[in-house]
Amino acid sequence: MSIEEHLASPHVSLEQYVKNRTVELGQSIERRTPVYLDTKFWILLRNGALHGGAAGNLLNELRIQVKDGAAFCPISDSTFAEILKQTDISSRRRTAEIVDELSLGISLLTSEQRVATETAHFFFSLMTPDTRLHPLRFLVWTKVGYVLGFVHPQSDLFEKSTQLALQKAFFDEMWQIRLTQIMGLLDTSALEDLSFANTAGRLNAGNAEHSDSIRSFEQAWSHELQGAADLCADKAADVLCDMGKKQGLATPKRGDAAWMKTRNVCANAVFHALKNKPEMRRSLPTLYIDACLHADIRRDKTRKLNGNDIYDFQHASAALGYCGAFFTEAPLRTAISRLRPKLADEFSCRVISDVEEALEFTCTLKNDAL
Repeated sequence: MSIEEHLASPHVSLEQYVKNRTVELGQSIERRTPVYLDTKFWILLRNGALHGGAAGNLLNELRIQVKDGAAFCPISDSTFAEILKQTDISSRRRTAEIVDELSLGISLLTSEQRVATETAHFFFSLMTPDTRLHPLRFLVWTKVGYVLGFVHPQSDLFEKSTQLALQKAFFDEMWQIRLTQIMGLLDTSALEDLSFANTAGRLNAGNAEHSDSIRSFEQAWSHELQGAADLCADKAADVLCDMGKKQGLATPKRGDAAWMKTRNVCANAVFHALKNKPEMRRSLPTLYIDACLHADIRRDKTRKLNGNDIYDFQHASAALGYCGAFFTEAPLRTAISRLRPKLADEFSCRVISDVEEALEFTCTLKNDAL
């Protein structure tokens, strides 16, 4: 829409406008199977476009399925960052071109945004079971222009109504932008370190500090679930307080003793759900999957995390939580398959590391869309 058209509908807030477009996007892809490719497979497809072979055959079949409306291959903020790490500009552009074609310009929300969305949806569902909510699967998608999160321009130079119209018009433009355009605009030399080495180092130090308390996967799993529950507790407390305000109730200020009590109750509720209620894990997939994978690392006290592991875990939580298939490297597939309970089965996601097997699976997708 043009700025003039947005000026004519000032009653729709920016937050609601973004949510409406997000839900529309989720509804538009409901009949497609999301097939998540980690960076290894995107590079394989890029090379397959040049040299053919098994990867070329997989690329051709994915193109058919996307064109026929049976599938799409979304990216995530982790995919975006790893593509940016490619130093050869020509190769990076060719990768981005294939992503634009197969992803339909669609990305999952960032991991942090998904956790916030899942947490809010989970507690709204618990506290207002009779309220008709949008399914979670409609709320986690965005376009590649917002792969790193929603940012809206602001200026004190405009009246509120004009700024709102400008923000909506800017959103419309970013909603249509392609990954190749973004890559052409970015100065990758000015970006911060994308290796996750510091994050891995901090996690290794923390794991070492508490290693004596971990004697089994079950112990590591329970510890990680507690950490996951604590991670989303602030957001959960804010959600409950906001619900109370809308009902005219007096609610505590953030950080007050009463707010902290609410926060702790929320953390306990999430921990109980993740540990003891398998049917509720699908409501909090990002937290749960990430916790399971970190627990798998912690049970092996000789294993140290590296930056690539962080990317792998982020790929896995995005793919297993919201996609029908995950094409990835063999070590990550092995890690996912050895976990108990099996993550791929819990979330109905096919995990594949072999190109020929990926091709065989992709050929079946046309039947799923009928």
